[in-house]
Amino acid sequence: MRSLAVNLARISDRKQQKNKDLSQEQEDRYRKWVRKVRVYLL
Repeated sequence: MRSLAVNLARISDRKQQKNKDLSQEQEDRYRKWVRKVRVYLL
């Protein structure tokens, strides 16, 4: 029972790390998009 809980905790940690990586990618895309919009507006 205890090892199962530890495994679940590890899996959730990995998922959180993946989500952080994804959010970082999305943030980069958003910044690039904002730059393009600024160029069009200026």
